[in-house]
Amino acid sequence: MIHDLQNPLSVIIETREDKEIHIDEANKIIKFELIDLQEILDNLKAYLKWKTLSDFNESFSNCELIELVKKFTLSHDKVCINGNNNFTVVVESNFPASFKIQKSNVSRIVNTITANSLRQIRNGEINLHIQLKSKDEIIANANIKTNAY
Repeated sequence: MIHDLQNPLSVIIETREDKEIHIDEANKIIKFELIDLQEILDNLKAYLKWKTLSDFNESFSNCELIELVKKFTLSHDKVCINGNNNFTVVVESNFPASFKIQKSNVSRIVNTITANSLRQIRNGEINLHIQLKSKDEIIANANIKTNAY
């Protein structure tokens, strides 16, 4: 969980300290990262309730593909630049534009995959590939290449 919290906090700190970034762009990035932090904290709350045998279950809610992809790329752009990495999200053409998911669970999983990759890789490429395996099953894979070794 600490790793999940580090990425948005690092981006906020780096954005705040970056003297070359325009204030409007910095505000946009920081606002986005604060939303991400709120989702992580909501997920932690859900996990703690589950661990204490509470009857909390995250419900499925509508999600727009374009917003999900935008969230993943904006969330990791600053970390990519600092590590001289390229980060791309590839979505298969048969993927629906709108679908239902458990947002905090999906965000946590994808953020963990990409954040761990970005922390470890320098001068490389991280490709997040999202595909629809069946009506009820989404697969997200991270392909990682580095030129650092």
